[in-house]
Amino acid sequence: MIYAMKVQEILTFTEYWIDHRFQYKKPIWNSDSPKDKLGDNIYYEEKKGKYHQIPSKHSNRDGTENKKLKAHDLQCKYVLLSKDFYYFGKKAILIPKEYKAIIKKGPGHKCNFTENIVSEFIGWLTSPQHKKGYQGDPYSMKSDTNISHNFIKYDGTQEDDED
Repeated sequence: MIYAMKVQEILTFTEYWIDHRFQYKKPIWNSDSPKDKLGDNIYYEEKKGKYHQIPSKHSNRDGTENKKLKAHDLQCKYVLLSKDFYYFGKKAILIPKEYKAIIKKGPGHKCNFTENIVSEFIGWLTSPQHKKGYQGDPYSMKSDTNISHNFIKYDGTQEDDED
């Protein structure tokens, strides 16, 4: 498992873009810090229903919009937020086989689990052996300042990034 969270707030992309709390999540593409380049607040509404993608790991090398990734990212209408999360990244942990039914690989999500499996899984995840918050860098994060645009390639079959 790379990431898990308890959804605490749901915003539209426009709300996320303008909210003062998330200005730091806008990537600074000319920064020397790889972490600064990986912000996920990358869409703003130019006109009603028409979004623009700023230069980011989702854009083309020259900073222009990557239409395929933009369409993929915007197929859902909301940004899910939480301060109650577990981000393992490169330090990903194995999910015990008894929770195999909840595992989702690739883009999208799974839902509609029994209350029992959800309760048991949450008990396992929130046990003292797992620390909340940021535990490891993103799996594909480069340590140099020249983050490759190969960080994310979406062809509809590969796993999406881990933001």
